[in-house]
Amino acid sequence: MADVVPEPTTTPGTPIKKARFLDTARAFIANNMASAGGGFARKLQQADISRECSIGILNFMRAMEDLEPWALRLVDSSAKIPNGMLQATVIELGAFDECIETVVRNDDGTERVRAQYCNLHVKSEDDLSLIHDSLPAVIISNNRIANFTDYLTDERLPGFRLGICVITDCTERDLQEIMNTFLGGGVKVTVRNCVTNQDEDINTTQIWILAVLGTVAVAVIAGTTFDVVFPSKVQERYDCLVKCVTAFSLVKNSKYIFRSNSCEKSDTYVYGFVHGLRFFSIFWIILGHTYASGLHNPSRVLNAIYYFQHWHTVIVTFGCQAVDTFFFFSGFFLYFKLDKENGNRIIVSIIAIIRRHVRVTIPTFFMIMCMYILPLVASGPNSKEFYNRFYDEIRDHWWDLLLQVRNWREDFIDPILLHVWYISADFQLFIISIVVIQAFKTKKWLVCWLFGALSFAFCTIAAWQIYGTDIPPFLIALNTSYQKYLDTMNKFYRLPFYHGVCYFSGCMTFLAVQKYGARRLPKVFQAVCWCIALFCGLFCLFVKHLWYRSDGRASEPIRMAYAFTDRILWSVCVSWFVFACATCRAGPISRFLSWEGLLPLSRLSFGVYLLHLPIQTLSYYIARERTFFSHYTMVSACFAVLIWSYILSYLMFIACEGPTANLDALLFVRQRRTRSECKGSRMNGNRVEDRKLQMCFENQVAYSPTTDSTSVANGYRL
Repeated sequence: MADVVPEPTTTPGTPIKKARFLDTARAFIANNMASAGGGFARKLQQADISRECSIGILNFMRAMEDLEPWALRLVDSSAKIPNGMLQATVIELGAFDECIETVVRNDDGTERVRAQYCNLHVKSEDDLSLIHDSLPAVIISNNRIANFTDYLTDERLPGFRLGICVITDCTERDLQEIMNTFLGGGVKVTVRNCVTNQDEDINTTQIWILAVLGTVAVAVIAGTTFDVVFPSKVQERYDCLVKCVTAFSLVKNSKYIFRSNSCEKSDTYVYGFVHGLRFFSIFWIILGHTYASGLHNPSRVLNAIYYFQHWHTVIVTFGCQAVDTFFFFSGFFLYFKLDKENGNRIIVSIIAIIRRHVRVTIPTFFMIMCMYILPLVASGPNSKEFYNRFYDEIRDHWWDLLLQVRNWREDFIDPILLHVWYISADFQLFIISIVVIQAFKTKKWLVCWLFGALSFAFCTIAAWQIYGTDIPPFLIALNTSYQKYLDTMNKFYRLPFYHGVCYFSGCMTFLAVQKYGARRLPKVFQAVCWCIALFCGLFCLFVKHLWYRSDGRASEPIRMAYAFTDRILWSVCVSWFVFACATCRAGPISRFLSWEGLLPLSRLSFGVYLLHLPIQTLSYYIARERTFFSHYTMVSACFAVLIWSYILSYLMFIACEGPTANLDALLFVRQRRTRSECKGSRMNGNRVEDRKLQMCFENQVAYSPTTDSTSVANGYRL
């Protein structure tokens, strides 16, 4: 070992040489400060800042002359001009952790200097000459980028965002005054969201939420213990009480997630293909949102424009069609369930609406409740902005979420919970469909015609909504202005009219399956239907490329025609696909989608939908580095969010969604037969016996955490 240890280059008595570079740097800084110090001091006196801030700045200047370590850290961790600014890189985050870790104490332990990290937003005011003068250098990469300059001047967007590190002696107000004084007009600079490494105290709301979560955890432990330890005879003796306690059972709810039904005559088996469709649909929704959320802190935004000029990138936008696939399944399984109900129509309708509201609202508010404790575990360069916007959104819209009218409230910026509009729109279409089905339950042809008329009316209204506006006939990822995107969301896409035809088509498809499912259809007819369905689906997807390829406004007749027919064509595609799978005419496609491995992924899809967008958005707000915008990074981020969403969705299912479903079924579903009567039952072709077995099946799943009283109806909610 002695052979490989280097000998010391100096002896203990030898003085260490100082680096000549540091002496040169000190001299350079001192000369520059001496020449600029007078003007800087006069400017600083003009700023309306606190005395502590003035003293702190002077101390910082002296520390810089001496190259003190803490002053160097402040400069080193502050952002400089973004590299790649001419390729639309508008963010430079600096070194967040290095900044907030900068704390200097005196020998007695008292704090002398503490650094804070602030976000500096820079944008042009009315004078756009700087942007126009820079365009020739920018458009060398892509000419179309000149059409997107409104994003740099829109008041609701941050513009250029830089992370700066300053001393805590200066408040946000002081820093804002300094920027206004030194930079003057022409450029608008805003200082926001300054943070340190000092942990904020837990507030009363968070204490209550932790207490609620602790109570839920105790209930899960107690329910699981009771479910596992106590014998079945004891549980049968106290049937109702046992079901209340075991509603929170980890074992019971986990078994439901992974349980499959191998009886080929059961509805669960017949509609098993739904699980595959739901999983792939939720995956595509997450993929689309990943590309959209990737613009929060990207490097080289220019790639977004470049990618969407190619037809294959439009496949990413398939998430929009996937959302309407869920609308379709909601309508399909709503009719599936109501068709089995023979009670009083008004009572059945009221109970169905109440159950629907409970089953979607409670998990939503449970997610919101959990988000209130995120500040205790997640922080980053822009997390303060995320939490403040979230708090404001819940304060302004909690009653919209409770009454399921969130999609009718316009937003002036992108909300944190951008995706909950779906729940409200779905609930509104749910009520309309229940009224139609229950009012004319015995006249199914009339119901079908009414849904067709409603589909026509809703498509007409959707087309009328964009008449005379700049709103495109469908949601596209690239808009030339932020206002156009908001108008598309607020006045067109989130409203139920655009999605009504898909929901009503689900109801009509159920009638088709019921009436024509057992009939023999010619092979040629089936082949023609497959061709038509594939054409409609591919046309809906790739026609959007015309809008991505050009930034101009299409003629009014073309826009109106596309707005009217877009969701009709997609409904035709999904309708035949579901009809073929449900009637065993899809062959290997249906078998693949019915694979049992997709079943648990499907049953957790509602929780995944609720959780994925907050996870995505928060990850970008707390990110320490920019994200290079490319297909590889976006797809990788998609899978990361998908995995996180499924893990947290499982926990939410155990803590909230599953127990809510169990208690809901216990309250509203009448138990028809005892379990002992179901033992040994088999489908044998006898209508009476088969009906008894079906009643057993309904009884067994009545208390399982499904969307309704049958596990198939889990598709009738996202």
